[in-house]
Amino acid sequence: MMSDDEYVARVEDGIAHWRARNRAWMDACEKIALDQVHPDVTVRFDENGDLTVFEVDDDALHKYTNTELEQIMTDALRQTRARFADQVRNLYAEYLSPGDPRFKPDVLGVPYVELPD
Repeated sequence: MMSDDEYVARVEDGIAHWRARNRAWMDACEKIALDQVHPDVTVRFDENGDLTVFEVDDDALHKYTNTELEQIMTDALRQTRARFADQVRNLYAEYLSPGDPRFKPDVLGVPYVELPD
């Protein structure tokens, strides 16, 4: 049986460990690099699924009709968001989901710390 001080120390260690895991997950999400769906459209989302970059090459306005460009932009947004969301889910499983078979206890390079019951 743990003393109160030992219990508090384990809880504090566990909280610090999970904060570090969360920070590492967020950093990993920021490093996700996906190929462009279309060379004339650049799309990027953050770990929350919020659109952070949406750029259309100026030449695209002259190369395509309005409906073609609309379809290109829609496809780029949908496909990029789906691929990005898949990457985020996989990283979440590796970093923050102990019950998932993809969970990596040693992903931080330090021993995994469980919170006490």
